[in-house]
Amino acid sequence: MEMANTITNAKSSDPASTADLDDGGGQCGWYCWKPRFLQCLSTSKSFLFWICWAGGFQSFLINGLLNVCVSTIEVLPVSYLGGRKGACKPRWVGYGVLLLGIGSFVFATPHLASGLYQASVKQQVVGTCSLSPSVNASCSTGEQLTALNDGISLQKFKYVFLMAQLIMGAGGAPLYTLGTAFIDENVSHKMQPIYSGVFYGSTMLGPALGYIAGGQLLRLYVDIDKISAKEWQTYHFPKRVGMAPGGSGWVGAWWLGFVIAGTLLCIAAIPLLAFPGELPGAKALAAAKEVEDSKTEHTEDDDEYNSKNDSETTTQDASISVGQSLRELPTAIKELATRWTFLFICLEQSCEAMLLSGFGAFLPKIIESQFSLSPSMAAVIVGGLVIPCGCGASYTGGYLIKHYRMRPRSILKMSCFWVSLSFIFSLAFMVYCPNQDFAGVTIPYSGKQGLSIVSDCNANCSCSLDTYSPVCGIDNIVYYSPCHAGCLSFHETMVDGLKSKSFGVYSNCSCINSPEFKRMKVVDGTEVDVMAARQTCTSSKCSYQLYLFTVLLFIFLALVFANSMPILSATLRSVPHNRRAFALGTQMIIWRLLGAIPGPMIFGLFIDSSCVLWTHTNSNCNGNSDNSGSCLIYNNYSFSRAMVGLALVVKGLTFLFAILAWWFYTPPVKTKTAKHVNGGPATSANPEAKTKETYAYDNPVVDRS
Repeated sequence: MEMANTITNAKSSDPASTADLDDGGGQCGWYCWKPRFLQCLSTSKSFLFWICWAGGFQSFLINGLLNVCVSTIEVLPVSYLGGRKGACKPRWVGYGVLLLGIGSFVFATPHLASGLYQASVKQQVVGTCSLSPSVNASCSTGEQLTALNDGISLQKFKYVFLMAQLIMGAGGAPLYTLGTAFIDENVSHKMQPIYSGVFYGSTMLGPALGYIAGGQLLRLYVDIDKISAKEWQTYHFPKRVGMAPGGSGWVGAWWLGFVIAGTLLCIAAIPLLAFPGELPGAKALAAAKEVEDSKTEHTEDDDEYNSKNDSETTTQDASISVGQSLRELPTAIKELATRWTFLFICLEQSCEAMLLSGFGAFLPKIIESQFSLSPSMAAVIVGGLVIPCGCGASYTGGYLIKHYRMRPRSILKMSCFWVSLSFIFSLAFMVYCPNQDFAGVTIPYSGKQGLSIVSDCNANCSCSLDTYSPVCGIDNIVYYSPCHAGCLSFHETMVDGLKSKSFGVYSNCSCINSPEFKRMKVVDGTEVDVMAARQTCTSSKCSYQLYLFTVLLFIFLALVFANSMPILSATLRSVPHNRRAFALGTQMIIWRLLGAIPGPMIFGLFIDSSCVLWTHTNSNCNGNSDNSGSCLIYNNYSFSRAMVGLALVVKGLTFLFAILAWWFYTPPVKTKTAKHVNGGPATSANPEAKTKETYAYDNPVVDRS
């Protein structure tokens, strides 16, 4: 209601604005077709809805499903060209969203181009110990998984994935630069943090939904679109061999999320392409901005500026818009490079991006490893934390700026406050659970000294390290595979008498020394003494740590996300209005190159340093291997301390850059613009013409519904 009243007052104050409502430049539609019934959608709220839709599914796609950002080089020219005078920012955003959808479809094409996925039934049952080496199929080459049965090599598809990510990177470039700048141009200085908070909150919602939806979609069989459930059960993965979601040979419907996201992004592109380059009443709003600018001429920030920078005041004609061509790009870059506050804000955001990208990539793994949870449960916890933290905290940060009508220096102080609190709550990662007992890795085999996967009890089994298929023994100890537990027999048992809920159990396990056995009825009707099962071992060593960690992590993430709005608002206030879109694009380049891209690599390096068991390839039947792969087991104590140290260092640098941004802040250089009120320049031929000076250091605009 407040925004609507403000617009009404703005319209009545400038008669020219009435005509602007009817001109083609301010009408909603596609090229020459601008029907009247669409004009009610030509509002900032409508644009906010669709850009939130696009931003949410862009982050769902990139940060949730892909968990990687690839748009770097494309951002600079897109934000510069899209931000020049006369460019239609919504159209750039719309085409970018359309590219995102196309790239998402391209990413899913390898599934459509390949044949049916098949896994060897033999592999699923050879996990047991075979005392005769000639019978042990683990040593045979014909037992390997076959991903594609039509002879197409998976190596060829890496170029398709690379092309798809490049397309999605280019498509995402204008969303956070031109989209944010368009919002800033069409809402008031007071309402801009609220609108931006809603937009960025929706982008935080995307990764959370991506984690949750991705985990659930992976529970669906990869070829669910190609074969019926009956065919799958009969010919491909019978229950009797233990193939189920989460199994070593299971491949989920990874492609389905990209098809869904691509469809929704293409839908969002249609209305975004219909928005005009400037919303109705833009000229009236511009006039109101100038009036409001002049009222802030004697604020504290301006006085400080006048005392330091009066000599830098320049004058230029209003009809000249800097940045009409790429030839002026170096000049624009040089201008931004001389603004210390802007540079320190970029470095501050780079540190935040490093932290968020690192935790975004590895937080599910951290929770899964530290608290012995399944991957799907870890993904649900991360998604459940990110949704309220990302959405709520981002909106709260914007609301506080709007509610207290914060000036730039106050916004920078708020940023320092959020960073200092998040530095303290980085200690949340000190909470961890002791490692689950793992035979040969964290504890020795029964009656043995030293840590080794191979022991006397399984030495004659010729166990292979190629396939990691952990089982939980009746002694509550994890074993690398049924073979490494010395198990000779595999059985299929039922839950509540239902075969559809069956799971694999093992008996006659020579490495499991326990006086207790559990007799269970198997599918063939007999009862066996179960000694191990394909289930996760439960630990009594960690009861309350998960709850404590979840609470502390929630507070930590909320503080990190709350700082996103002060950073954005401070960025917009630290540069002239005609440089804001370009400044956002430049900032995105910096924080991606310095933060988002190296973040996962740095986190991965620290995490790998705490690994105690790696996967192996090309291993022989004696357990020796030629190459190592991904990590299977981490030392939880070392893992925890590595995360704490890394978080404290990054947050410490973030706080340093936030302090420097506040310390060096000065309003952008005033640009005196000659506005000729009486229709011509103030010359001897037009002595009555008056000249009005406006200033570009702060650009509050009028509310718009």
